[in-house]
Amino acid sequence: RTLRGAIDWSYRLLDGEEQRLFARLGVFNGAFSLPAAAAIGQDTAATPDAEPPLAFIDRLASLVDKSMVRMAGEVDGQPRFRLLVVLRDYAKERLAARGEAEATATRHLTYYLAAAERAAPFLEGRQATEWLPSLSADREEFRAALAFGLARPALAQRFAQAGQRQPQPEV
Repeated sequence: RTLRGAIDWSYRLLDGEEQRLFARLGVFNGAFSLPAAAAIGQDTAATPDAEPPLAFIDRLASLVDKSMVRMAGEVDGQPRFRLLVVLRDYAKERLAARGEAEATATRHLTYYLAAAERAAPFLEGRQATEWLPSLSADREEFRAALAFGLARPALAQRFAQAGQRQPQPEV
């Protein structure tokens, strides 16, 4: 109870935007990238290669400074972030209380589907070695997104249709 009280106290010290971002980050199961955090944490759609706005970066940095989010190293020179399990569980509770759990998980699925589609053409041949580290780092997120999508018939159909598309490499 004491730990829960401390987390609740820390959460209440966050401003409204920080609270919303923290709750949304609870959808992640492991370490996540800055673009993934931006895609899931913002109200506007973002793609795996989109640069997050400075206001978002500042908000995430504030959560790191307040020990609500931790730095989790780097992959391919890009910082990774993580929530401790107890904080992630609390964030998921806050997300559900906000009524945003389903929408945030759908945004998570959409982001990782786009990331998989973007990487697919490069997974054979010499370019695979460039893509595999980041894909491997996101393995938990791909699994969670897939499980979420397959548990919902409408999303599973969309996911299956997306898997049948033939993405073209960017030139």
